[in-house]
Amino acid sequence: MKTHWLTKEYYLAMQEKYHCWPQTLHLMLDAVDEVTASEELTALFWRIVEVLENPDSWDDSLRLPTEYHMMAALAFGAYMPGMVEGLIEDGFPKEVAIKTAQEIDTAVMEAALSNKGKPGLSLDLIKWYRRYLKRNMFRLGRFSFERSFFFDGHVQVFRNKNGEEIAFSYDIAIGENGDAAANGGTEAFYARVWEEDGYICGHKIVDGKAQKEITHIPKAEWTSVLCYGDTVIHIHVPSFEPFTPEYMEKSYAEGIEMIRKVWKDFPFTAIVGVSWILNPRLHEILRPDSNLLYFQRHYTPFPEAGNTESALELVFFDIPEDLHDLPEKTSLQRKLKEMYLAGDGLYTVYSYWIL
Repeated sequence: MKTHWLTKEYYLAMQEKYHCWPQTLHLMLDAVDEVTASEELTALFWRIVEVLENPDSWDDSLRLPTEYHMMAALAFGAYMPGMVEGLIEDGFPKEVAIKTAQEIDTAVMEAALSNKGKPGLSLDLIKWYRRYLKRNMFRLGRFSFERSFFFDGHVQVFRNKNGEEIAFSYDIAIGENGDAAANGGTEAFYARVWEEDGYICGHKIVDGKAQKEITHIPKAEWTSVLCYGDTVIHIHVPSFEPFTPEYMEKSYAEGIEMIRKVWKDFPFTAIVGVSWILNPRLHEILRPDSNLLYFQRHYTPFPEAGNTESALELVFFDIPEDLHDLPEKTSLQRKLKEMYLAGDGLYTVYSYWIL
């Protein structure tokens, strides 16, 4: 057992070498005192550490003393030096490895926004961020880039020699409005892709909606460039940084170059994203020159099951029991509040960008 993981010296040395806790070092040091003063918390700390040692496993019986707790951040922090050094060994520049490590520092502070000002990590956040320990994700500029070995989107995209693209919904129930039936609609048809008499057949996607009529394209002229099960790059959009077009484009260019340099043997043809900020309905409530709308420009949405909680949580953070009490500090908050009070919601949307 690495008992030095529960000493202040360990986290102070980590900060001196990697500067991975620019905002929350004092909280980490306080957490060391809190955990070491309690046998119960010490035992729980080591249970979390044990689970994190194998990122592919999870103990569903784990419970924190409160929903968000600094002990969870402390346990993740124990692995921070190994993660940073591993990324550097993989071929990432030191500054990229450190920026990636600082994601946890930011997550601790972001959690405070939905936890009445109290920072920490929840077990759900720990489960999400443990993918960093596998070194399949890095932060560069505005985005985090994650290599995914199995694309789970229900779409198949084809491209011809002229560079034209066509997408079919793949193996998914579609509702009457052309969206995924799982999003509250009654199933109108089941979308699949098949070959028949030299043609590829399926339900074409137009403006993010699957069409009920069947479209046929000559198999000899079209090549599949994205399908369920492919390797892809997932894009993630952390909070608290500028979202200007220039910064986005610079981050894309540098991130894609970094992927091809470091993950040489990772074949991918697409960047994909799942987010409420990819929902085309944002055009209804944002100005045309909105940076959020600019972010959507590269991506093509397709029918997929989504949720309406993400937009609420990431725009308002602390959600009151009565949605009438939601704040209206920005025009986005005001318009989203109107939408949700009307019984509507902004679903997360799955989208692709063929490179």
